[in-house]
Amino acid sequence: MVDTGRQHRPAAGIAFMLFAVFGFSVMDAIVKWMGETHPVPLTMVMRAMFGILPILAATLLLNPKGQRLKALHPGPSFKPHLIRGLLILLAQVTFFTGIVLVPLAEGIALVFAAPLFVTGLSILLLGEKVGPRRWVAIGIGAVGVAVITQPSGGILAPGSLLVLAAAFFYAATMVTARVYAVGSSAMAMTLWASLVAGLGGLIALPFVWQGMPDGADMGLYMIMGVVGGCAALAMTQAFRIAEASLLAPMDYTALAWATLFGWWFWQEVPDPLVWIGVALVAVSGLYILERERRVAPMTE
Repeated sequence: MVDTGRQHRPAAGIAFMLFAVFGFSVMDAIVKWMGETHPVPLTMVMRAMFGILPILAATLLLNPKGQRLKALHPGPSFKPHLIRGLLILLAQVTFFTGIVLVPLAEGIALVFAAPLFVTGLSILLLGEKVGPRRWVAIGIGAVGVAVITQPSGGILAPGSLLVLAAAFFYAATMVTARVYAVGSSAMAMTLWASLVAGLGGLIALPFVWQGMPDGADMGLYMIMGVVGGCAALAMTQAFRIAEASLLAPMDYTALAWATLFGWWFWQEVPDPLVWIGVALVAVSGLYILERERRVAPMTE
């Protein structure tokens, strides 16, 4: 049965998704650049501070005057926002630290392991059944991850472990969205989770304080936060108007941007093994997504 309350605009959904991936790629490059000279908690605070500006602007523009505060209300319970915020905090700490230690394209490639973790966490937390085909896909993806990490010293290298941990925590935020039924809007979920993560960075900041960034660095931080916030809104809109199975392949365009930015700013050229590993992870992730799409109607 077709959901008549939901828009189906594939072309617009792809456009929003491509913009979102580009925006997150810009943000990741700035995170790596700033992480070479500034502490991680400062980057977390700036990400939250500037990242909420697009959310607030969208709330003002898209909601009637009397509905604006309601649109940002956390809902009947703050617990889901707190849990998601803590998971985002952990994802930021591990990713912001790890991406400085590995080439940009390699780090982004490792984040593509998130769907593998989503499947594993869904088994543990949701009791979902996973058939032998998806287990094979998970195994292929794991091999791909191991191949990706070879140029930087293997899967046990500090940078690789940190970025993989970030992928795990990112996957956990997606699974918790399915565990908890949050009676609040997507904007409210993004806002409150971002504020929780930013507060964590603010608490840690005095222990690593190195002074205020100069004007140029503040400008980069502003771009990082605003572009990241716009990307989050664009991704939310993309999934509202197009199917996940259509949008998922667009996520892999991030590797093209990461390769370009890595070459431009750090003269990094991905090892051929990285591309082989990405192909394995991509095939695995897309197969898992397609199997979940086919199985879902049978279990509803």
